[in-house]
Amino acid sequence: MSSAVKAEIERLAALLGCPAKDLSFLTRFSAQQLRAFRLAAAVRLQADQAPTFRRIARAGRLLPAKVTAATTRRAMDADVAAGVVSALKPQHAAEIASCLPTDYLADVTRHLSPDSATPVVTRLSDEVILAVSRELRSRRDFTAMAEIISALSSEQTAHVAQALEDPKTMVQVAVRISDDAAIDRLVRALPDDVLSQLVRVGSRQARLWPELLELLGRVPAERRRRLLAAAVPGRSTKPISATPP
Repeated sequence: MSSAVKAEIERLAALLGCPAKDLSFLTRFSAQQLRAFRLAAAVRLQADQAPTFRRIARAGRLLPAKVTAATTRRAMDADVAAGVVSALKPQHAAEIASCLPTDYLADVTRHLSPDSATPVVTRLSDEVILAVSRELRSRRDFTAMAEIISALSSEQTAHVAQALEDPKTMVQVAVRISDDAAIDRLVRALPDDVLSQLVRVGSRQARLWPELLELLGRVPAERRRRLLAAAVPGRSTKPISATPP
């Protein structure tokens, strides 16, 4: 089972509120298929709970962001807070998020749907995004980190990747991204020296090598050549081996 498939099953389990092992029968599907199913399920579940989330969001709009953040932290579990995000205007949600402690924000990210996460995350400051990314890295929660990276703009992606200065973590995150557009955005955003580190680190880990090959196969040909050229300067036309160097 690839890391991307495992990550999608973990995300779906978090959405459904069940252990990931109960969904092991889904491993026969691709990460892209599981992602499509997860997004559809999230839309359906949010529709069922939308009236409740809207009522909570209306109450929150009447209070300053700091007061709403303090109330949210004390009164709401992370999964409920993530649902309320979908009913808030993105800018207001970002203002509240900026007032919440990093550990709580990290918990919330595990339950955010991509549709509600993207417009909020792209409005957060680089400092908040980086703080949450570091918290998730300390937890080794690469699945949640992959979801955040998928929601970031190209500029934010480049900032986080370079500020973390941790190619091993970025490889673990990259192989868990199931959205091809997010992978392409990641490759386009990162400078060649960072890309070189990612490919070289991944190629040295036998367990990750098949997943790195799969990842390269999902990147458009022009981007793939850039990755290989960054990893092996002057040898970009040489076919990549299925065996790690």
